[in-house]
Amino acid sequence: MSEFIRNDPIATRYAILYEFAKGKPIFESYQELCKTLKDDSFDYQEFEFWFMKFARNEFDVNYDRSLDPKCRSFSELPVDIFKKFGDYLSFDDRYNLRTMSKNIRNIVDSWKPNVVDLIFKNEMSDQDRLKYACLLKNPKLDLHTLEVLSDDKRSSELVVSILKQVKHIVRVRKFTITVALSDAPLIISKLDPRVLDDLEIRLKDEYIESLDTILQLEQIKGLKYFYILTKLDTHEFPLHCFLTYPVFSIVYDEATDLKPIVAFIRKLLKNSSNLKNCYFFFRNERFRQSYLRKSFSRLGMPVPFPGFRNYRHIPIPGSTDVYELEFSDRDICIERKKKEEVDYDSSSDSSDSDF
Repeated sequence: MSEFIRNDPIATRYAILYEFAKGKPIFESYQELCKTLKDDSFDYQEFEFWFMKFARNEFDVNYDRSLDPKCRSFSELPVDIFKKFGDYLSFDDRYNLRTMSKNIRNIVDSWKPNVVDLIFKNEMSDQDRLKYACLLKNPKLDLHTLEVLSDDKRSSELVVSILKQVKHIVRVRKFTITVALSDAPLIISKLDPRVLDDLEIRLKDEYIESLDTILQLEQIKGLKYFYILTKLDTHEFPLHCFLTYPVFSIVYDEATDLKPIVAFIRKLLKNSSNLKNCYFFFRNERFRQSYLRKSFSRLGMPVPFPGFRNYRHIPIPGSTDVYELEFSDRDICIERKKKEEVDYDSSSDSSDSDF
């Protein structure tokens, strides 16, 4: 039936008359007609002409529009003028404008989107999800933040699906997607390595072996912040992949055994000269400080000041810089610092140090 109405001008006019008779606002009536015709790109100008004609009590559906003086279409404005008009429109107004006709849709879609953050939320409507996700298809999109959190699987599926399809590189500085991914290398490879500097992902447990592939990507090499979330326990997560990597943070949902992390840190600090900072965070609460204090007691030198019991300063081989190690019940943080940045007591006894 919808196809018949679309292909028959008289039937289309009666459909517009039917929507007019409901007494709803014109744009709402237009949207209802689009649903009826199953065609979101139905010409708005055609709809508006007949709707306003009916509003003037002119109900002749056989009226011949060719007898009217030719009207210039809004989309027939010079492209540069039309774009200047679009510069003053909000994102929602642009989205509504592009529904007026296929021609206008093509023009609007050629503009650079006036959006810098795409943050998907679980409470969003499916229409809003699609409206925002489709922006990823625009090669002129330039984002600061693209974020999909773990409680929003519908948005995650949509964003991942579009990123798999796009042929261009997506410009985004901060990319966060905490729904477990099976195609993480492919998704990350679609991001522009020249601008990406903050990445937070969660890998599906069965795809953790792809971590080596991820770390070889050009997108990873220039990151300032790199977070990996995992449900794997410490003895299952492949920490060895990060031995030569300068920046990384690992967030464990569970961490029942700290021995693998302590062993990794010892090896990392003894052999790495390019580490800038790394961070281990444990979501599950446990008393860990006493164990860590004992485990790290022979690493470098303590900080000889009150309130710094959980700090160690570790010399870096071949450098005057030091690694500052800090730990608590919930996290372990290691950061490379200039010697003058820390209260480094050179007179402290380091004869029992592992280094």
